[in-house]
Amino acid sequence: MDRLTEERFWSYVNKKGKLMPSMTSRCWEWRGATDGTYGEFGTATKPKQVIGCAHAIAWELSGGAKSTHKFPLHHLCGNRLCVNPNHMAMVTSAGHARLHTVRFDAKCPKGHPFDEGNPLIDGKGYRRCRECANENRRRYTEKRRQKNARKSPC
Repeated sequence: MDRLTEERFWSYVNKKGKLMPSMTSRCWEWRGATDGTYGEFGTATKPKQVIGCAHAIAWELSGGAKSTHKFPLHHLCGNRLCVNPNHMAMVTSAGHARLHTVRFDAKCPKGHPFDEGNPLIDGKGYRRCRECANENRRRYTEKRRQKNARKSPC
């Protein structure tokens, strides 16, 4: 990234952001474009504009290795708009999923507690409540059983 693009990148950063619990330094909050969750930054390179996650670009500009799908960046502060490299850690994708199950709500929307055995990570990496999944499976099985009983020719 050239010097002018780097200066443009840092112009979108507010280094006097929130002081999150358990962090000793303030978040550097992204004030540019977002995808609804994370900050985005585009570099106007010809013939195509390249868009990247603002926190990953800040990580790389500070000397960190390029993040990948297998080794994503985790926001230690929990602020998804934070681009402070000191608030990020590169972890494995499995470790990242584990960190997110611990960090978020302690209960599912139906009130089941998320403890050691309850969080279920589905094939897409989303956290689901094991008890709710079992209840849904039982309801589905019962519904199929009743439907098949009505189809019986006897």
